[in-house]
Amino acid sequence: MPVPPGPSRPDAWVWVASDIPVRTARNGALAALAADLPSPILADETGMHRHTALRWVAYARRDWVEYLAARAEDEAER
Repeated sequence: MPVPPGPSRPDAWVWVASDIPVRTARNGALAALAADLPSPILADETGMHRHTALRWVAYARRDWVEYLAARAEDEAER
């Protein structure tokens, strides 16, 4: 008897066993990362294309003015 297709990643089986849809979990994790990381870092860390990372960051809609100001202040103190 053939086995029905399942998730391609071994850790996804845990989500399936917990009744957490894999796509929902993935999208939630990416949205959280996009809210906390600038798009170039998100692209580098996840291996996604930079345009895809830009779309995720736009979806999360985080303003990076405070982050950039804090970095500039830290650099000025050094």
